[in-house]
Amino acid sequence: MYFYRRIEIIAQHIVMKKREKKNTVWLILIVAVICSSLVALLNSMGFQHVLATLLSVSSLVVAAVGVILVYRELEMTNDIAEAEFIANINTAFVTNPEYKKVYVALDKYQRLLGCAAGREMLRQAEKDIEELDNSSISNYLTFFEVLNVLRKKEVMKISTIDDLFAYRFFIATRNKCIYRRKIAKGNFRNILELQELWEQYRRENGLEMYGEELCGDEVSFVRMGAPYLRDVLEIQSETFAHIEDAQLLRANSEAALYDCLVNHYVVGAFCNGELMGFGVLYFARDTEENLAQYVRTDVDDYSVYANIKLIIVREAYRGRGLQKQMMERLEAAARKRGIRELFATISPQNVHSENNFLAMGYTKEGYVEHKYGNYDRNVFAKVL
Repeated sequence: MYFYRRIEIIAQHIVMKKREKKNTVWLILIVAVICSSLVALLNSMGFQHVLATLLSVSSLVVAAVGVILVYRELEMTNDIAEAEFIANINTAFVTNPEYKKVYVALDKYQRLLGCAAGREMLRQAEKDIEELDNSSISNYLTFFEVLNVLRKKEVMKISTIDDLFAYRFFIATRNKCIYRRKIAKGNFRNILELQELWEQYRRENGLEMYGEELCGDEVSFVRMGAPYLRDVLEIQSETFAHIEDAQLLRANSEAALYDCLVNHYVVGAFCNGELMGFGVLYFARDTEENLAQYVRTDVDDYSVYANIKLIIVREAYRGRGLQKQMMERLEAAARKRGIRELFATISPQNVHSENNFLAMGYTKEGYVEHKYGNYDRNVFAKVL
């Protein structure tokens, strides 16, 4: 709190000096105009014509010199105050242990990106960022929100901010984990405003853009086939390596995922060539996999039912609505194939997924014990 109070005091001092500079310049100019007008009046009245002219010239010269000297003095004072402010704000950043902890994790990840490090090293660096506590990340971002407020108050220019803080800012705001956990939720409007302006400034000046290329809305959805088997297996392995409760999700074998890619419908979400997640529409027909058998009676044609078998989103890309977007595409694919009703099984402990399905118009139709071996599941359904 002392740091932010100190910023406020120095910022007010800088603003005050700028106002003093403007006010003093205007005052001297007004005095000069009054003197000139007075001399002109004396001339028109015929009093001491020569002397008045000399006085007029000398007054204007003195006024001009005064303006220049005062302006220079105030500008020097303002520069000193601004330099003191920048030094203080930078010192506050580099000496703050909480900022340092966040910066070290982000810097490590950025350096590994830059040297094409192995996947395992990058994954560990991502994990280090994921393990940062929310308050530390929020405080780190709040530091830059303060900078944007000062920019809007004309205390600091974007060029000055860029010289000192560009790397420290962009390795945070253009990190997919930080973006997902904090910025994408809309809680840091000053960050988003500053980032847009700052990115434009760096592009216009041909400066390097630090951090990752985040997708924003540039996500492509593609139907996936057998060539993507390694990719879906990798995402499944990553998910199970971080899952806290093994009951939440059932692991599929390589043969099962291959069957999905070849004989069913799998949609993948991609950004800059990276697979962020995938979803499976499974045509169970009259096999034991058809979930209609658990909640529907007197079924004549099992081919009009299908399952949302699996949806997985990489941890770094969660919280961006990808599950919903993939479900929408799976539903559209089901309609085109004459499917009248979709089913899905969800662990009772997976409240997040249940809420997503309910929001998409699904209803809980039943409960199945010991499904898929030893998993208890709620059955959800949606009529298309």
